[in-house]
Amino acid sequence: MPLLKSSIKANRQNQKRRQRNAHVRKTVKASYKSVIDNALGGNKEAALKEASAAFSEIDKAVKKNIIAKNNGSRKKSRIHRLLKQAGVVMPTFEKLVKKASKPNVAKAKAPKKEAKQEVKKEVKKVVKKSVKKTK
Repeated sequence: MPLLKSSIKANRQNQKRRQRNAHVRKTVKASYKSVIDNALGGNKEAALKEASAAFSEIDKAVKKNIIAKNNGSRKKSRIHRLLKQAGVVMPTFEKLVKKASKPNVAKAKAPKKEAKQEVKKEVKKVVKKSVKKTK
């Protein structure tokens, strides 16, 4: 049992955080299991919806540092692999394939450079005029 007020308060904070983190871990685990159950059960629409919810839960847990980044990536990868085996097509895969097939068009960056050079020239002129006036 801690004697200092600060350590007593730290224990209270740690208990609250532990409960909060445990709740997030449980929701991640539950959503992960529901995706697996729906995919193995053959319910493709429900598996797709649950996968989206599971990805969201995993990303939130990773953002809050409740689960490690690689752990979250591994879970998401396993879900993707399972859905692919079950024959569920994720909409994001189709979008990525379409984007990869389109050629990238280079954007013109010249106007920005020209504008910067013009501004530099004007600044130099102003500085030269102010130096002449002070002499």
